[in-house]
Amino acid sequence: MEAIEAEVKKLIESGFICEEKHPDWVANIAPVMKKNGKIRVCKCQPFSKLMKKGVSFVWDEACQKAFEEIKQYLSNPSVLVAPKSGKPFLIYIRATDHALSGLLAQDDENGQEQTVYCLSRTLSGAEPHYPLIEKECLALVFTVQNM
Repeated sequence: MEAIEAEVKKLIESGFICEEKHPDWVANIAPVMKKNGKIRVCKCQPFSKLMKKGVSFVWDEACQKAFEEIKQYLSNPSVLVAPKSGKPFLIYIRATDHALSGLLAQDDENGQEQTVYCLSRTLSGAEPHYPLIEKECLALVFTVQNM
């Protein structure tokens, strides 16, 4: 654990990686283009609890809100773009108490970030009990292995 923290600290100090503050986006994420052209992330987590074995089906306000956001997302053209050769990639990772997410982006010709790929998954087994630094490392490994 100390070795991981030391390595992460070295990478931050060298400028190779940096900490970003984002809204609390969690599994499963879906980028949604807003009317002003900015991208926001749709939270679909409320549906994960409905898919667990032995859980009774209860459609609550959170499910309805997530459903409306998904419906809006699906009714608009895709916001994912094809990767551009020769341009650097940006990788964003996020770990929360119950999920891991990763997003791959590139800047376009105007310097605007464009989403290339995104993925997420819910933590399972002992993973929700991991310390935050280990969840962040798991998010990084998960993201890199699956992109």
